Amino acid sequence: MMLKKALALLLTVTTLLPLAACTVSKSEPVPETEKGVSTNLETPFYQTEKIHGNPSEIGASSAAGETLPNVFINVADKKEIVSKDYYLKATVTVDGCAQSFVINDVNAEVRKRGNGTIYQEKGSIHVKFEEKYNLFGQASGYGRSWVLVANSFDASLLRSHAVYTMAHTLENISWATSSSFVHLYVNGNYRGVYQLVENHNDSDGRIEINEDPNVVDTDYIIELDAYVENDTDKKQGVDWFGCGSFKYSDTTGKGVKINKYAIRSDYNSKARCEFLENYFKAADDAIMIGDFEEVSKYIDLASFVDMYILQELSCNPDVGWSSFYMVKKAGDKIYFTCPWDFDLSFGNHPTTNNGSYKNLFAGNGKSVEHKSNSWYFNLFKRKWFVDMVAKRWNEVAMGMRDAALDEINRIYSDFRSEFLKNYTVWDVPTKSYSADFNPTMTQDTFDEHVAFLKLYLCSRYDWLDNYFNSNQKYEQLAKGEM
Repeated sequence: MMLKKALALLLTVTTLLPLAACTVSKSEPVPETEKGVSTNLETPFYQTEKIHGNPSEIGASSAAGETLPNVFINVADKKEIVSKDYYLKATVTVDGCAQSFVINDVNAEVRKRGNGTIYQEKGSIHVKFEEKYNLFGQASGYGRSWVLVANSFDASLLRSHAVYTMAHTLENISWATSSSFVHLYVNGNYRGVYQLVENHNDSDGRIEINEDPNVVDTDYIIELDAYVENDTDKKQGVDWFGCGSFKYSDTTGKGVKINKYAIRSDYNSKARCEFLENYFKAADDAIMIGDFEEVSKYIDLASFVDMYILQELSCNPDVGWSSFYMVKKAGDKIYFTCPWDFDLSFGNHPTTNNGSYKNLFAGNGKSVEHKSNSWYFNLFKRKWFVDMVAKRWNEVAMGMRDAALDEINRIYSDFRSEFLKNYTVWDVPTKSYSADFNPTMTQDTFDEHVAFLKLYLCSRYDWLDNYFNSNQKYEQLAKGEM
């Protein structure tokens, strides 16, 4: 009972004073970088026109008071959406929003979407319209493909939304999806609260590429995706390739991780795959050696660093596993874009040291090596990269934290009763793992899950802020690099 009262008090206080739980600590100055290596990075040439600000505020006028809009999917012959391997014919209606965004019985195709969540009863849905729409005016362009995300592993429903909010503050990440929430009905049955996001594809205002199907050295969207080898429709050497050799040993055993990269194109071929594999192997070799000039030839460090800070602050266990997107530009480098799928972030997964907010994860190969990102881990052995990250952290991290907290508080304040409707059809999962909070925080209500998310975000920021402003950040340096 005391714990319940403490959580209720925490939720009230952090809603009224969203930054009260966060502290700012600058224990030591950031030392100068080694001679000849500059950490001053300009915004990369590859830059799409991006809307800045909290993503759900894009098209905020579509909200009708304090209610969420409704999306109705009616599948032909009332079929259930059970597979991601094929589409079903359907019609879609949207209402409960501004009249200019209402659509009635428009034609679309639908299928399930996801990897780890594909077998969840509350599953995510990919919607592909016959025509292009800008649903609720939330995006910067019109597109046929949209995703209704179930967030079945995240009882706060807000983790991915919070990360997309932070991503919109980072100018070196060229594109991040807009995000809003809706009530979803399928074949007349209420399915709960879903997160509406844009599909990451080459479309107006989304990931910007100029792919020429007749040219090998053209623009590509690439995903680091460990699941791709299990996709029977994807062939190694045509649709995906592997490179790198990252040794790991942890509680799950010992082994060698080969990074697997999926080519997200409609024009895959052996020649195009071989070209990309050779390029990524060269980039991987440069990163293993760790020379600044060599690494800079292959990857855009400005977007690479911004993406790292986003992944590390959110403590995303999938950073080296899947849903990690890049663009390889024709005759140019690899740029990092489209942060995606953060339902297991912010202490929501036991592989991150039982939900701990302490330690590095994205850049640490010691505790979760089979999922940490081998490129980040290996560059954290180099002082020039550590200094680059620390400098950028002090420029952007506080603004990222504040934007996410403000957005979480706004949604909780305005739409709490709407979010609770989700739990009229779904159970609230109970979670209690975290080695850092005393007593251990049990989360068995929606309110408690939101309170934990905010407390974790503040605690994570404070720990990393101390880390990147102390000599502790050099703990992983290769011998002789200090």
